[in-house]
Amino acid sequence: MCGIFGVFSKKKINRENFDSALKLIRHRGPDNSGIYLDDFIILGHNRLSIIDLSKHGRQPMSDFDGNIWITFNGEIYNFKEIRSDLKRYYQFRSNTDTEVLIYAYKHYGLDFFKKINGMFAFAIWDREKNIFLLARDRFGKKPLYYTFQNGEFIFSSEIKAILPLLDRMPQINKTAFLQYLSFLSSLPPNTMFEGINKLQAGHYLIFDGKRIKIEEYYDILDNVQPYKIKNLNEALEEIESILIDSVRHRLIADVEVGSFLSGGIDSSLVSAIYSLQKDSPIHTFSIGYNDYKQYDELVYANSVVSHIGSVHHTKSASKEDFIDAIDDVIYHLDEPVNDSACIPTYLLSQLVMENNIKVILTGEGSDEGFLGYDFYFEMLRYYSLQNQLNEKEFLLSYFLNNFNLSKRWEYFKRSFGDLPIYRTIGENFTDRQKKLLLDEDVFKDLCDDMSCEFIEGHWRKFKNSELKEPSYWLSYIDFKIWIPEVLMMKVDKMTMAHSIESRAPFLDHRLVEIVFSIDCKLREGCQTKSLLKPIAEKFIPNEIAYRQKKGFSSPFMEWYYEHYGDKILKEWFDMNKELGWFNDEFLEFLYNEGSRGMFKQHVWSLIVFSKWMRIYGL
Repeated sequence: MCGIFGVFSKKKINRENFDSALKLIRHRGPDNSGIYLDDFIILGHNRLSIIDLSKHGRQPMSDFDGNIWITFNGEIYNFKEIRSDLKRYYQFRSNTDTEVLIYAYKHYGLDFFKKINGMFAFAIWDREKNIFLLARDRFGKKPLYYTFQNGEFIFSSEIKAILPLLDRMPQINKTAFLQYLSFLSSLPPNTMFEGINKLQAGHYLIFDGKRIKIEEYYDILDNVQPYKIKNLNEALEEIESILIDSVRHRLIADVEVGSFLSGGIDSSLVSAIYSLQKDSPIHTFSIGYNDYKQYDELVYANSVVSHIGSVHHTKSASKEDFIDAIDDVIYHLDEPVNDSACIPTYLLSQLVMENNIKVILTGEGSDEGFLGYDFYFEMLRYYSLQNQLNEKEFLLSYFLNNFNLSKRWEYFKRSFGDLPIYRTIGENFTDRQKKLLLDEDVFKDLCDDMSCEFIEGHWRKFKNSELKEPSYWLSYIDFKIWIPEVLMMKVDKMTMAHSIESRAPFLDHRLVEIVFSIDCKLREGCQTKSLLKPIAEKFIPNEIAYRQKKGFSSPFMEWYYEHYGDKILKEWFDMNKELGWFNDEFLEFLYNEGSRGMFKQHVWSLIVFSKWMRIYGL
């Protein structure tokens, strides 16, 4: 896990400015920094040493001839298998996955994406072809940003390293802001900084010195065998086998590996499988809250600890911990991400660092693949209703004339049309709510169902696929938006803020593809995670395997209102004086609703955005 950075410019590159910018992402790799200079390019790398801790693992790294250079962030979990295939053609000088990537690209060309199993964001400089190849992994576990302005092409693991090399601070991207209100984050290629882009998961970018070409190399729908598995025992056997192998591959490291343990089924199962593959006790990490016991899950985590015999580390977070961390969290996110779980993830990662653990396993990706949200099943009821309704135009007319702010009203309204009812688990402001929040003189194109434009490509591809049932759509759109742009952005930025590498066994593409190849009736079952719970009960106590999902929640709203009170609304009004984007009356409405625990996600979106503007001087 590392930080990557690079510049292509026909002008002379200011080395001092480059070095200063590279230091801004030193937290991603404090063990070593390296730079490679060529005629028009400079590559930078901050290394977090995980595999082959020797100097031979330092980057930027090249092939034997010095024609292919790479700066790489991530891990290739099957690099030993690929190396075994390549070693008869090439002489390896290290034991790293980085060098395997170089020769896989050299040997297979762009087909090498089909060979690699891992998480990655990398840039390859091919001197013979005079091109940059940038790529982001299948499910966006690693971020990658770029810009091409005034003849200069710049890329980085984090936006904060790009900003100092620009002629001026970018303006706020209004399209990205609308996406943020809808989906908790901007969507590729947009970022909240106008002119700075992020590469979409499962895509690569080629830059030839004049133009950028972006292509998709992976999509779930192109890699599944629809309805292949119709037998329950076969499904359970396949899932268990791949999950165990996925955990095994994610233990490959020359440093200690720990595991997050919330007390829910996902992290508990990963920790339990890991503990069976290690001769000595593993290290597990949990967070709790003394002030608000309804958010505290330590009792469940401790049950798993007793079961697997781990060396357990806990942090009891206070209001002061939370308030003190907020600005650092938003700074490390680069752009607003509306997920309050960023803060406990940040605090928990700090605990991991303090215990000298460099790699941590997480449970991310299970809910989306195995239908772990109760909300999924609520959505399926709306889809069932949509298929049964007659007189949809009449019902739609009635609803439009009897508007209210509730999400339930919105979902019923969508049931009367042909557009997707579900638009990710993280959907926040509906389009009608945005019209109340925003000044229509500034955002002139606001209209009902405008958010569908942002997911139109995904919807079209799904509609043209062989997977027809709505439950597949629920998972598919979350793998396209929620996982790469919210969930994994949170995990990457919060762990890397403390120089920790996170690994997510449930996001092994082999496991995801199998889950999407299971008949929908088996996959849906009669409860959340119906295919995972029978497997989990082999490894963890039944009380954990079958407990109701709680989510990684915290008393974020209670603490924030207790600490800031009316200053929250004042900060919003001050923000609006500067931007002129908002309706003050609706801001006040949301503030008052937040004070009584309502519209939490809406309120938090404005808190994060206003703080981000201040932190980045916008």
